[in-house]
Amino acid sequence: MSYVVLSRQWRPQQFDDVIGQEHVTTTLKNAIKLHRIAHAYLFAGPRGVGKTTTARILAKALNCQNGPTETPCDQCTQCKEIVNSHCIDVMEIDGASNRGIDQIRDLRENVKYVPTRAKYKIYIIDEVHMLTTEAFNALLKTLEEPPSHVIFIFATTEPHKVPLTILSRCQRFDFHRIGLKEIIERLQTITEKENIQAEQESLHLLAMKAEGSLRDAESLLDQLISFGEKKLTLKDTQHILGVVRREILFTLFELIKKKEAKKTLELVEKIVRDGYDLHQFTLEFLEHLRHLLLFKVGAEIDIFSVLSDKEKEEYQQQVKELSEVDFLRMMNIVAQLEYSLRRSQQSRILVESAILRLISLDSSIELTKLVSKIEDLTGEKNEEVSATIKEEKSSEEIFAPFPTDEKVNLTLDKISEVWHKIVERVKSRKVALGTCLAVGRPVALNEGILSVGFAEEHKFHKERMERSKDEKIVEEELLTLLKQSLTIKYKIDDSVKIERPKHKEQLTSSLLEEPKVKEFLQGFDIEIVE
Repeated sequence: MSYVVLSRQWRPQQFDDVIGQEHVTTTLKNAIKLHRIAHAYLFAGPRGVGKTTTARILAKALNCQNGPTETPCDQCTQCKEIVNSHCIDVMEIDGASNRGIDQIRDLRENVKYVPTRAKYKIYIIDEVHMLTTEAFNALLKTLEEPPSHVIFIFATTEPHKVPLTILSRCQRFDFHRIGLKEIIERLQTITEKENIQAEQESLHLLAMKAEGSLRDAESLLDQLISFGEKKLTLKDTQHILGVVRREILFTLFELIKKKEAKKTLELVEKIVRDGYDLHQFTLEFLEHLRHLLLFKVGAEIDIFSVLSDKEKEEYQQQVKELSEVDFLRMMNIVAQLEYSLRRSQQSRILVESAILRLISLDSSIELTKLVSKIEDLTGEKNEEVSATIKEEKSSEEIFAPFPTDEKVNLTLDKISEVWHKIVERVKSRKVALGTCLAVGRPVALNEGILSVGFAEEHKFHKERMERSKDEKIVEEELLTLLKQSLTIKYKIDDSVKIERPKHKEQLTSSLLEEPKVKEFLQGFDIEIVE
């Protein structure tokens, strides 16, 4: 008998065996139990996460001699034939190679006939988004009112390409990428059952490389077993997958941190000499920087859940003395490098140049601290810059200027102070409306009526605001922000003068031209980061 690959040997045969898709399998089991079986299903999600497998299990559950049942027996003729793809009443169709209208016309003719031996005639169409527009149109009527003995199960990696007319006639289930921990556990189970000696770090690397696809992980494991002859080591895994060893990435980052240009370039030389692809190396280093940034901010991601205490300590050492902004600046340089490598034949020169740029980066400093130092040197306080920086508040502060548990005595001045925040709230709901409101100004407050004035040249904006639906939006946001109900009226008012807001760079440019400031900045390669 010919060899059967691991992904087929270990294909789940029951709903409970499907990994990481409990939200799908639980719903399907309950639907069978309650006899609420739909005539059409759409399984959407990334490759290798169990869409087709779940479709086959559903077909077995419906056609099992004990069924419909949530637990097909896997012993009856129907179950065995479905498992071996021999059941004439369960047809698997590849949407990519059977995408034309002629094939769908044939399908429409065949659905009229009752199943030969099974309870249901089931059509599983994989990659259904590949069907032509004409084919979808031909399928539409049949899908809307199929015979009672027919069930359609569509699978796709690109549900956005499926027409809405088809989507609206299906029960849609979205399959998720499988978690790193779940993939590692499945790989451990397989290696134990297959009597394979596998290093834990090797399985970790395999699972990460699979990027949420269990089938990809099992296929890679199959390949590595063939190479290692029943023994799986981290070194062999790195060699076969062509990935840079993790310790190289840690060493490279540490050398960049210490600004050791000579040793860093020697490490790049070693990477090239060892035969690593520089574009792949750049992608992995960018991913390493991402992990460091997420570790720095305390984010919970899959990779951190499987780290040992020693590995966590390594991450802790790497992120010391660096801010989130430092990591963002470094990631920006490496991302630009990756983009350039796709279009250049001088990959080594580009990598070395980018590495030196990373080494030359100085630590970030908050703009408030920089302005404070500059003010100390000049002996003068730039109120306009300070006011602008002070305005940079958290979203919680911006949208909650007043206490929620007490009613404040509103005045026109208080409304004017937070007017720009009201504009931002309106703009977040309706951009065009917020843009029009931005050129208006509160000019009067009298007995719960707020008058908003517009300059004569903004008459169009005033008329736009007077639409009944739009007035309601503004009044709702006033109530949310100010905790008081106001009626709003719009008017042309000659006193309203619209000033073009100054950008932060414009506010600081004059300050940076001061002689003492220039002297302070001389010799430093300062980059202002938004």
